[in-house]
Parts: sequence; C-alpha cells; structure tokens
Amino acid sequence: MLRTALTALAASLEGHAGYMGDTAALEVVVRNTSTDVVARPVLEIMLPSAGVLPASARRTITAASGVARIEPPDAQGLLRIHLAPIEAAQDRRLPLPIRWIGGGEVKGLSVVVFDADQPWRISSSPSRAVDLQARPKETWR
Repeated sequence: MLRTALTALAASLEGHAGYMGDTAALEVVVRNTSTDVVARPVLEIMLPSAGVLPASARRTITAASGVARIEPPDAQGLLRIHLAPIEAAQDRRLPLPIRWIGGGEVKGLSVVVFDADQPWRISSSPSRAVDLQARPKETWR
C-alpha cells in the first residue's frame, strides 16, 4: 500500500488473481488513515487488457457497502468508483470480480484513490504484472 503525506486515503489489493478464463477473487481495501471524515472518496483502477468487468460484476461492486456509484471502464480500461463518506480510521472493502479473457503475463491493476474535494492529493500504487495461467487439472486418488 502506497500513500503520500498529502492525503488521508490509502488503497491496496488483496486476494488471488485466479486463472485465465476464471473470475478473480480480489478485493480493494480503501483506508481512511486520518482523524477526519473523507467526504467524497474516489477510487480509480486500471484494468489489465486481459480483464473485463461485465455488467454483472459492476452490479456486484455497486451493491458493496459504501459504494455510491461506479462508472463503467473507459476505452483504456479505467474503472472509477465513487464511494460514500469514510469515517476516520475506517476501511472500505470492495470486491473486484475481474473476468480474465486472456492468458500470459499482463500488466495493470494500478490503483489511485483521492478525495474529490481535493483531487490533487492522491495516493497511488503502480501497475503490477499478473501471470495468468490455465487452471491446474485436479487429480483425485
């Protein structure tokens, strides 16, 4: 989790990316590290080229506690999620059910979080490499 000294917000990814053709078991954790309420938090996630977020996945995110609204990913794969206010020293956990439509090593999942009232004060974490392999075959003995 990366955070600048200029913002009260921090964000991180937790969970398992999964396998090609599957849905990721990822969560985004947004944390208010200050002693004040953050009134209009916004989370931006850059989806990898091998990942899609179908309407059903967007509904899952929208239904998560503390989500005000989401904007569908733009042509570059940027997903913007507007959150309800976050109380001091509180976390917000959101599912990120990306559906993997490709395989191999892909880059993405950079995360930016900021208060819409002060958008120049951001916290970010860089893109990461995700190695999407076929699901291992199960063998029963």
